[in-house]
Amino acid sequence: MTTQKQNRTLNKKQRELFVKYYPTVGKIVNSMRSKLPSHADFDELHSAGVSGLADAVLKLDPKKEKSFDGYVCMRVRGAIIDELRSLDYMSRSARNDAKRLEKIREDLERRLGRRPEESEVRAELGVSQKQFDKIKRRTGTYSFISLNDTAASDDSSAPNIEESIPDENA
Repeated sequence: MTTQKQNRTLNKKQRELFVKYYPTVGKIVNSMRSKLPSHADFDELHSAGVSGLADAVLKLDPKKEKSFDGYVCMRVRGAIIDELRSLDYMSRSARNDAKRLEKIREDLERRLGRRPEESEVRAELGVSQKQFDKIKRRTGTYSFISLNDTAASDDSSAPNIEESIPDENA
């Protein structure tokens, strides 16, 4: 058995540990599922977790084998989180700003009993208009769609979106 990243063959002890802890990967992905975005693909995350397990097995220090359970969980979770971050179109700081902005909007809406105006959100953030505009650009919401989807979601005979885009070269 080899891993793609390091292309090293596992020795007998490493193979035994890999097989023993393999079910743990699925358990960890399932336990994280409720906190994951709906578009997160189980198989992709499971694959990342398996890579984390293989990495843990390859880096095993025999003197610390008794604490291997915790180490495996940490490596598998870390690999899954790294995979999620690689799929995210926003940087970590932009994602943190988006969460902060959303929390402020929710708090203001609760306090005011209505949707807050942009100026109220900006004042609560304590930033200038220029800084606020920059935050909004960095944290803008984007929707990604497949060009293979149909324009009318309930009509499978409708042309897909790609077919409805005019070809300027034709």
